[in-house]
Amino acid sequence: MADGMVVSATVMYFGTAALLAGGAAIFAVLALRESGTTRRMVALGAVPAAAMAVAYVCMGMEWLTVTTGGREQSVVRHIGYSVVLVASSLIVREILSLSRRRFLVMTGILLLTPWFALASWLPDGGALESVLTLATIVAYLGGTYFLIGPITREAKTVGGKRRLLYVKLRNLFVLCWGALILQSAISEQSLGLTNLFVGQLGASYTDLVFTFGIAGLVVSGKQIYEVTTASVERETTSAPTTAPPAGGDE
Repeated sequence: MADGMVVSATVMYFGTAALLAGGAAIFAVLALRESGTTRRMVALGAVPAAAMAVAYVCMGMEWLTVTTGGREQSVVRHIGYSVVLVASSLIVREILSLSRRRFLVMTGILLLTPWFALASWLPDGGALESVLTLATIVAYLGGTYFLIGPITREAKTVGGKRRLLYVKLRNLFVLCWGALILQSAISEQSLGLTNLFVGQLGASYTDLVFTFGIAGLVVSGKQIYEVTTASVERETTSAPTTAPPAGGDE
């Protein structure tokens, strides 16, 4: 595996990892400067970039690979995407105060897409590859519907800045995840319309926009979390410290 294209892709893996790690570190420092709910949310916003940084390092080192279309591909990328999706779902749950059941359903639906995408690369042509590619598209459309339909209706109940922040996160997911699905479909493992270098260039760019976008939007919502923290503090300080006297005036 010493051809020039593979070497270029390896350099891109480590270069992308460095950018992602740098961005994650910046957002982690921002989290440390906050407190309470704000710190937790900003730290959670840094997780997607950190997870993909680790994934890109592993890809550069060719860990956990499978052979697809005559070329080795890293399973770690899809593990990284899974962490990104779980972290994103947790962020949405906090913003909209989703129930545990709604959170688990949303997360489960979103996680189908990266693993169907990986599975669609494994068959060497034939009907199974077509079925798995179709399943990937259906999973993406199902996740998009769930975000635009049921979850958006949940967002309308909270209204205001929380709803606006969710809508921005939702749109970021739909656009970036759709771009990744398109890149997967036209990659050399599927339709063969791009080579490894072009495919990885597009994937790196999309991953950077997606993960930094999540973190940036979470940071932009600091006022929301600060209001939540202040409300909790007011409730704590206003709670009675002594029990009321037993009985009443005779």
